[in-house]
Amino acid sequence: MILVLGGTKDSLEIAQSLWLEYPEIVLSVATDYGEKQAHKSFKGKVICGIKDRAALQKYCQEEGITLIVDATHPYAAEVSQNAIEAAKTLEIPYVRYERPMENIAESNVTYCEDYVQAAQIADKLEGNIFLATGSKHIEMFLQHIQHRERVRVRVLPQSHVFEKLQALGLNAEQIIAMKGPFTEALNREMFKQTHAKILVSKQSGSCGGEAEKIRAACQEDMQLILLRRPDIDYPVACQDKQELKQYVCKQLGIEWEVKKKMPNNLGLMHVYYGHGKGKTTAALGLGVRAAGYDKKVCIIQFLKSGDTGELFSAKRLAPYLNIVQFDKPKGFYFNMNEQEREELKKKTQQGFDYAQDQLKSGEWDLVILDEVLGSLTNGLISVEQVTAALQNKHPDTEVVLTGRELPNEVEKMADYVTEMREHKHPMHRGVKARKGIEY
Repeated sequence: MILVLGGTKDSLEIAQSLWLEYPEIVLSVATDYGEKQAHKSFKGKVICGIKDRAALQKYCQEEGITLIVDATHPYAAEVSQNAIEAAKTLEIPYVRYERPMENIAESNVTYCEDYVQAAQIADKLEGNIFLATGSKHIEMFLQHIQHRERVRVRVLPQSHVFEKLQALGLNAEQIIAMKGPFTEALNREMFKQTHAKILVSKQSGSCGGEAEKIRAACQEDMQLILLRRPDIDYPVACQDKQELKQYVCKQLGIEWEVKKKMPNNLGLMHVYYGHGKGKTTAALGLGVRAAGYDKKVCIIQFLKSGDTGELFSAKRLAPYLNIVQFDKPKGFYFNMNEQEREELKKKTQQGFDYAQDQLKSGEWDLVILDEVLGSLTNGLISVEQVTAALQNKHPDTEVVLTGRELPNEVEKMADYVTEMREHKHPMHRGVKARKGIEY
């Protein structure tokens, strides 16, 4: 049994990738929120609540854990130290996935060892302070800021976080409660709106949106204060996910090697579009066919939510066929108010970020982006985003796109294009959608 210590986007990808090779995997997260997020994209077992080294060691003993994969946040130093010591005591292998750092060459960057030093430097500078380090140790920072009204914080939209910040004396005007990812443009707009002159952040790497924050801050001519990563002597560490997977498989005695390009593995692109029924049905059929030959299929559904027949089928075909939904609010897009549309856009962007990672990973033989064209039509993502993702995908990965409208830019890239036209449909004579047929 493998224990993956997670709580990050990286950990979800690593756990899912390993689970496809070896289903005896448990993903551990620190919070209820993290557990909820994990269930959306990881098909294996998820646990929450291991608080310290003693609890970790006890769990490993009771559950027969034979290997610990540490994919926690780069700043979760205490968790990593606990895992290293527990693995050493139990005499089981430990491996760390260390997220690569961004190469920053800006001259207006000051590096700090901890929150106290960062606060002391920021306190001497003029202007509002934009704190983008999360809420966990924020009190350590605020203790050394003379005028707290200068501080603006960006945190996850959770009630207990908001209560903590209010207890520390921050008001609603100083709190941005919002979940990423944040683009460079969005970061820049936040810096403008808060009149921020100083950015305090972490070396969180590309997965943590570090580059987007740095570029935006430089565009606004801000002073940058970055907290260095904790200096931990990991027994074994990998900065590449494929290297990590290879190490884990070797430890478990599983034969695995990087997939070699085969003559029939051309990585072609399919499009099913039009106003007729059958687009998702055709894509799912191709997915089932691929899974029948032990090919690994990832289906990412946009603009869809709720139980459908394909979700139940995926459970039977796991680990070869996997479906991830990015829920939408109830009702059609044209009936939504502005707030609902913004929420949908945010979820769609999160889903598309996930889709880009899967397309590039090389883990999947087939990736199906169901209703991604519908997201394009509604302006939830851009044509430029879609074409860039397709250009940057792994060369061996076959990809399918579905939706009603097909932009010329996407059609030019496709190898297969099939239009679904409606000639007859029973809905016009009052027949409602049927379980197992339409959904």
